Amino acid sequence: MPGEAEAIALKLVQLFQDGTPGDYGTADSLTLYAANCDIRTPSRETGALERHTRDDLCAAHERSASRFRAKRVSCYELIADGQNAIMRYVWQVTVKDDATEFPPRAVYRTDVAHFIEVKGGLIVRSHEYNHMETGQTVPSHNATSDADGSSAETTAKQWVEAFNRASSVDDYIAVFADDLDWWHMTDWWRGSEARFPKGNAGGLADYRQALEFDAATLTGRRMEPYLVIADGPGAAMRYRWYAKAPSGDRIAWDRVAVITVDGDRITRLHEYGGPLAAS
Repeated sequence: MPGEAEAIALKLVQLFQDGTPGDYGTADSLTLYAANCDIRTPSRETGALERHTRDDLCAAHERSASRFRAKRVSCYELIADGQNAIMRYVWQVTVKDDATEFPPRAVYRTDVAHFIEVKGGLIVRSHEYNHMETGQTVPSHNATSDADGSSAETTAKQWVEAFNRASSVDDYIAVFADDLDWWHMTDWWRGSEARFPKGNAGGLADYRQALEFDAATLTGRRMEPYLVIADGPGAAMRYRWYAKAPSGDRIAWDRVAVITVDGDRITRLHEYGGPLAAS
């Protein structure tokens, strides 16, 4: 569910855009970070996430400002859910004419998956994953991590496997915690208000009811994920969901699932999306 993280994410992207042809830009974006923010960025040597402070980012900005100019960001995906958001963007800089460490006037583009958590109007967690190329925009890619000692990516894949092989609702729902926080887009059950009076939110029992409704009316259901971006106990998964209606029509949806895991159980499932086609 969109919330304060969406507004902060959009503000962050806006503040990233203050580079000019002759200047790198300001460090104003760092005003959005809490003083004790949990900041992690990839090591240039190993790619593993390293912890940093806000002061570390200030120092990194100064180093970059001495080497680069024309900082800008092109954000091509933003998934916001309450206090959490995931941005995917291309970060671009141009090497200054008098630089000695990099080829003068070379353009560097970095494809970034950036996770943030917001509380009280400030970013309290900022984890970045990236891949750098010179002279071209990096294609979309999976960014995964086990930074907090758990793997939401693994659990997300288990969820897909359970859904695609399940012979009953009981088989499938075993991957979800008893205290599941479930939310889905408001138009998912259009025309089913009487059957689902709680609308678009609920717990495990409500999710089970929705699954049982699906199982009784649809056949050939399957999920086909095409992107998983994971960060410790949280993940966002883009996938296509297929089924066949009683009329024989094929149903195809494009969806985003935002999940949180505890151990090997999903404790939060928030889903967004809409139909691709029905034929």
